[in-house]
Amino acid sequence: MAGRSDSSIQRFILIGLIIVGLAGTFAYLICRVLHDPEIPFLPQDERAEWIVYPRPPDTVAKGVGQSGLEALFSRSFHVAGAPPQASLHFRAFKECRIRVNGREVLPAYVPDAGWKDIGTADLSGFLKKGENRLTVQVRNKLGPPALWLFSSGLGEELRTDRSWQVSLRARPPAAAAVADDCRLHPFCEDGPEPVAAFVEKLPLVLALFGVFLLLFLTAFFTNRLPALTPGPVLVICIALWAVLFVNNAVLKTEKFSPALGFDAPSHIEYVDHLVNKGTLPLASDGWEMYQPPLYYLAAAGIFKATSLFLPESGVIVSIRLIAFLCGAGQILLAFWAARILFPGRPGPQMMAAAMAAVIPMNLYISHYISNEALSTFLVCLSIVLTLRLLTQKKRGLAGFCCLGLVVGLALLAKFTVISVLPILCLLLLWRLVTDRSVGAGRAALLLGSFVVVALGLAGWFYWRNWVHFGNPIVGNWNPESGHVWWQDPGFHTSRYYMQFGEVFLHPIYAGFYSFFDSIYSTFWGDSFCGGIASREGRPSWDYGAMAAGYLLAVPACLLALCGLVAAVWKSIRTVDLRWLVILGSTFTLGFGVIFLTFKLPFYAQSKAFYALPLLLPFSLFFAWGIDLGKRFGECRWCKAVRGVLYAWFCTLAACILLTYFVR
Repeated sequence: MAGRSDSSIQRFILIGLIIVGLAGTFAYLICRVLHDPEIPFLPQDERAEWIVYPRPPDTVAKGVGQSGLEALFSRSFHVAGAPPQASLHFRAFKECRIRVNGREVLPAYVPDAGWKDIGTADLSGFLKKGENRLTVQVRNKLGPPALWLFSSGLGEELRTDRSWQVSLRARPPAAAAVADDCRLHPFCEDGPEPVAAFVEKLPLVLALFGVFLLLFLTAFFTNRLPALTPGPVLVICIALWAVLFVNNAVLKTEKFSPALGFDAPSHIEYVDHLVNKGTLPLASDGWEMYQPPLYYLAAAGIFKATSLFLPESGVIVSIRLIAFLCGAGQILLAFWAARILFPGRPGPQMMAAAMAAVIPMNLYISHYISNEALSTFLVCLSIVLTLRLLTQKKRGLAGFCCLGLVVGLALLAKFTVISVLPILCLLLLWRLVTDRSVGAGRAALLLGSFVVVALGLAGWFYWRNWVHFGNPIVGNWNPESGHVWWQDPGFHTSRYYMQFGEVFLHPIYAGFYSFFDSIYSTFWGDSFCGGIASREGRPSWDYGAMAAGYLLAVPACLLALCGLVAAVWKSIRTVDLRWLVILGSTFTLGFGVIFLTFKLPFYAQSKAFYALPLLLPFSLFFAWGIDLGKRFGECRWCKAVRGVLYAWFCTLAACILLTYFVR
């Protein structure tokens, strides 16, 4: 009874900590978004609308001093009778200067430090009987100038809307537009629409589905499934990745220029710096040179070794092998994690590996010269090693040192691992504190060894940043790096986070329309076309198959959602720390992506692969979701449903592999 009582107390404490943590995180996000002037979020208010100069969206990165950073908003209004006592209530994104009838109501620009707060200006002494003219000059260093304003006390009340006129440097005056961050990019028409593409591919889809359905129904109803076990499935997945690499990177290498990929030229510039200068660059030396150096050191080493006996194309293939190996490694990690979380259950084990093998963002990122794949592999390896430590009865020093080594390497690959570190540390600490066989001294030694190894391996890089820039984490979005820039839309509104569905009409560049359209379109396809912001030079994918895949992938998301719900229920009911690691990592990685889109409201920021390690939790949730049907029994109806689900998944996998198999 005492053991059960202790378990219940631990359960309630842990649940309480989770609730407090979630509530605190969301409160922090809301507070920052609504009140922090460094977060370019335009708060909505029914008393007026935010207005901007109307211009089509583009993908150009804009720097300080370029045109489009100062706008003049104007509006005429009529005053009948004696001038009343009236006031203006305003917000400007980010600095403003107000004039009425040519006279300055505010003597200078209102500073941008409090631009989210509503300012008030007294119009007494500035109004005259009859026609009056209000002009507001707004300037913004890092975004489009925007104005929100309404009046009180005037007979003809003013509010910012489309009736205003606005002029922009080097552009003709125009009617103001309501600030909108949910617009379609002109390139959205370039790709096929998912419904039309699905109809076009329907004969192939039905043929594949029919073949797979016949195989699975026969196997389930005859109980003869000798080949469908985790081992063979894992081998098949790795073999498919090997075939894909040989075909695309070796045989079709001419279709993949080194510049193809997200910021690929800047990644190559980093490698060139290491090769030619032999020194580690600072964040101020180039666009991507703020990145931790592990990937680039490996690429530079491969370049030096292979350039002695291979042509340039062969050297590039060798460098691309890093990403392909790391991408294939995700399959092994998903399988390993599934063996820990689903012991003795071959179904979820093989489905987790299979899903990890065909998640599109893992496939296309593995084709590009970038540190994403290496970072993701190390982050996911850190998560799996944590799972292993939590399940071991004896927790030795070697296991914690090994975890520290992997985390240290992950810190040297990219900043992504920082988002999951609190979860890993807190749950390991909880396990050690609640384990009566581990004393306080032993617990301190184990956690201390983990921290010492990780910081000993990677701490020098962050200390170097601190010395040079006064900040251990410096990105090309920080002024300290010397790169001051912005991209459309330059701000966000709540509407951007409350819509979804455009991806099923226009998936290409769907990130311009909404956050969830962007995440879905980049998770299930290369909707940003390898970062190529033009109609020429895009990757040689089968965009028809990609578009059809967006529809075929909907059931996968629903099944993963079912698995997520099951994981949450199990974690709460039994205090399963293993699933809390997966759930906590999912939350922190997702939160990191959302927060960065608020902080950097650029069309290219809302990309699923910025949280590429989420492919591990997604694969596990999906595996559990698709296996739930088996839990209901072995009746004929259940077997038929399972056969349909497995046939659908194999059809989806075939469609995805056809998308990225260059012909």
